[in-house]
Amino acid sequence: MEFDSGISPINLERKMDQEPSFFAQIVGMVYKSTKTKSTKKPSQEKQRTASNAYTLLNETSFVPGLDEKGNLDVQKFQNWIQQVRNLCTKSGHLDVALLNIGKKLIHSPADGNAPNDLWIHKSIAKLLDSSENMHMREGFTNALYNSRGAHIIDPTGAPELQLAGKYSHQADELELYGYSRFAEAMRILAEQYKYEAAKIKTDYGK
Repeated sequence: MEFDSGISPINLERKMDQEPSFFAQIVGMVYKSTKTKSTKKPSQEKQRTASNAYTLLNETSFVPGLDEKGNLDVQKFQNWIQQVRNLCTKSGHLDVALLNIGKKLIHSPADGNAPNDLWIHKSIAKLLDSSENMHMREGFTNALYNSRGAHIIDPTGAPELQLAGKYSHQADELELYGYSRFAEAMRILAEQYKYEAAKIKTDYGK
């Protein structure tokens, strides 16, 4: 599972997409099970394996059930999620699995092509809104925040305010469809950018 020059190992990515058991296995290589009480330090070989598995989780961007044309097979998506949930519940890795699934879902397609269609597929929005998927929502918003990457600071805070407006608008759309928990998570992300805009203007503004 070594990466070469930043190129994603597409075969492993496809394997995770097609085999929920493999995704669960990778999660188990990275994170300690909540059912494990041992404090023994892992061998160097296991540490290397965990490091490679961590890279694989963070450098791949698949959405389970999404085909090459960007269409979501809802049944395949739901089956994949349920199998991962079952496997990781048994292994003691459920919360971290949900967190990592949430990170992948920022690549979700929109619900349709019309101007008034929801910005994210409704099947995915419904999943992220579920009361049992708090960690998935956390992974989603954390990944959105981190996806911005390196950037030049604008002393006016305008870019941050633009992102705050975007995520606030998306939260309002989710609320209209009844996805209130997901909407609240997006509002928190919007508020984070509002805070950063104010801090930038204080620290760098004239």
